[in-house]
Amino acid sequence: MNCYDLQVSDELYQPDEFYRIDDITVPKIKKILRWARDNCAWMDVDMLDCSVRLNRVSSDIDFEDLVDLVDERAEPFFRVIIRKNMNLFGYPVDDREERDMLMIGIRSIEVDSKEYFIFIL
Repeated sequence: MNCYDLQVSDELYQPDEFYRIDDITVPKIKKILRWARDNCAWMDVDMLDCSVRLNRVSSDIDFEDLVDLVDERAEPFFRVIIRKNMNLFGYPVDDREERDMLMIGIRSIEVDSKEYFIFIL
C-alpha cells in the first residue's frame, strides 16, 4: 500500500477553514503573531533561499526579529486557518486526541534572497 491507496471516508474528512481578517494591518498582524506564539502548542520558523537550495530550512533569524520585519509586502500572505481533526503530531486521522486547531501563518517576509515563513499551531 502506498499513500495514494489510502482512502479517507467522507465522515472523517472535514476541510480546513480559512479566514480573512477585515482591515488587517501590519501592526495587527504583529500583535496576532506574538499572541499566537505566547499561546501555541507548536511553532515553526523557517526560510527558503533558492540560490542555495530548493527546500526550506530552519531560520537564521529568531521569531521576534522576524516579526519586526513583517511589512506590507507580506500582509497578503497572512493566514488564519482552523485545521480540522488534527492532533499535535499533525496526522489528519489518528486515535490520539483529535480536535480542531488554530493555525496562524505568514510567508513572504523577504530579506535579500531569502524568504521566511512562520507557522504557529
